[in-house]
Amino acid sequence: MKLLIAIVPNRLARRVRERLCADGHGYTELSGSGGLFREGNATLLIGLDDAQVEPVLAALRELCQPRQASINLPGADLRAYADPASGVETVEIGGLHAFVLGVEQMVHL
Repeated sequence: MKLLIAIVPNRLARRVRERLCADGHGYTELSGSGGLFREGNATLLIGLDDAQVEPVLAALRELCQPRQASINLPGADLRAYADPASGVETVEIGGLHAFVLGVEQMVHL
């Protein structure tokens, strides 16, 4: 038994939830924010049998492609990432962050 913790951007969360339901997987959703842009995200807790982990991860990878964004970096602590002439950098954001943890027991009441 595994616990898959999937952190996805809010803009992709609906498609992920619909896909999980269509494939017969239940989940618990937690909302949050984080990252460079402090954008909202959904953290999905998904209990899976060991054999289900890879197919679910493959579906999540398919749905959660990262995108490019241009940012202005006014802070000196971020200048290392920027074009020195303009202070603007293109970065990759979004996508999927997933953690797979072993679970000794899962109880559904």
